[in-house]
Amino acid sequence: FGPKFSNIVFTEGAPGTGKTLGVLPIVLDILQDYLKGKIWIANNTKRNADKLASDLGRTDQSKTFSSEELIQFISNYQSPDRDGETLKYERDKHYTVTPENNVEAAINIKTISDIPSIIVIDEVSRLTDIELDIIDKFAKQHGITVLTFGDLNQIKSSGSLEIPIDGFNAENKI
Repeated sequence: FGPKFSNIVFTEGAPGTGKTLGVLPIVLDILQDYLKGKIWIANNTKRNADKLASDLGRTDQSKTFSSEELIQFISNYQSPDRDGETLKYERDKHYTVTPENNVEAAINIKTISDIPSIIVIDEVSRLTDIELDIIDKFAKQHGITVLTFGDLNQIKSSGSLEIPIDGFNAENKI
């Protein structure tokens, strides 16, 4: 189970294969006519996002975030408490379950006037499905495409999460 991401494009590959600094610049060049507004760039840290914007030569049209800052900027999401390495999700506070048994983030998207043309997220494997659902909801609401890059075998979120659903706990390693 999990949310479906209709506005997110995933680019996954082995380390050092040129996903971020090879493929991304080509995609941005192709989309140049579409990129009338800003580009939001997120990475695991704001410093890494700033470096990526610089490496892409797009510091003048970019707003940069850590992934956590991006989620806080676009929504009212509250990160779940931790018990050691386990994230403790609470139904209706962090997630809801749809009639189709999909898990969705239980959040409100903030009203933001200066939205980007595109959102780029590097090291996407550090985000949980619920965090990706928040970004996808924002993107759908504003007609934004999200380009993500990462290697699922290189860098991962650490720990696990528990989501209690109808009398049982769904546990996922992150």
